[in-house]
Amino acid sequence: GQPQDIVVTVPDGSTVNQALLYWAARYPDGGTPDANATVKINGGASNAVPGTLIGGPTPISDNPPGTTMRSIAYRADITGLINPADLIGPSVITVSVGDLDFPEGLTDGAEVVVVLDDGGMAATVDVRDGSDYANYGLHPPLHPNHDPLGIYVPQTYTAGVDFPLETEQARDARVIVFGGDAQANRTDTVRVLVDGSAVQNLIDQLTSSNGSQWDTLNMPFTVPAGTTSITVEVESGSTTSTAAGTTD
Repeated sequence: GQPQDIVVTVPDGSTVNQALLYWAARYPDGGTPDANATVKINGGASNAVPGTLIGGPTPISDNPPGTTMRSIAYRADITGLINPADLIGPSVITVSVGDLDFPEGLTDGAEVVVVLDDGGMAATVDVRDGSDYANYGLHPPLHPNHDPLGIYVPQTYTAGVDFPLETEQARDARVIVFGGDAQANRTDTVRVLVDGSAVQNLIDQLTSSNGSQWDTLNMPFTVPAGTTSITVEVESGSTTSTAAGTTD
C-alpha cells in the first residue's frame, strides 16, 4: 500500500548535492498514466510532485491476447523539498512517497537516488535512466530491441567520452542498478563487462529485495589501467522460466 517510506542516511562529513525520485509502472493501452506523486519529507507537509517522463510508454506484452501493456518511468528532482540542515550529515532523511496511481495497471515501485559529496577525491557520476524492459518471453514486434536471449539495450561507457582514459593505474568503480517487476521465481543475470570481459556476473539477484517487485544492486569493481569501455547489461529468462525486469 501507499504511502511508503524511503530512508536516506547521510554520513557525517557528507553533503547531499542532489536527490532524485524515480518511479515506474505498467498499464494497458487505453489506460491513463499518472505523472504525479505525493512526497513528504521527515513527516512534514505533503507536496505534489510532477514527474518528468524518462522512458516509455514502451509496449511490453500481449497478455491477455489483444491487450498490449506498456512500461513507463518518471523522474523528479526533490532536493528543494529537503530542509537545508538535513542536506549536511550526519542526518536521516525520510521520504514518504504516495499517490502513484495507475488504476488500470501496476505500480512497480519507487526509488530515491542521492548524489553525495563526501569531501574526498573528485569522482564522475554518470546516470543512465529510462524504461528498458527485459523479458525472455517477448520478441519483435512487441519489443524490437530484444534479442532472443531477452537482453535489454546494453549501456556502454567509453573512455575519453564518458570517463577519463587512465593508462598508468587501476581505479575503483561502482555500478548501481535498480529496477522493478523482478521476483524470486524468475531467472535473471546482471553483468558488468570491462573491455568485453565480465567482471561482475550476478545471477538471480533481482528478488524483490527492496520491497514488492523492487531491487537495488550495488556492484563495485576494478577498472584496470588502459580500459577503453565498460558495459552494463541485464539478461532475462532461461529455457524453463519467463523472467521480467524493468530497469530505470
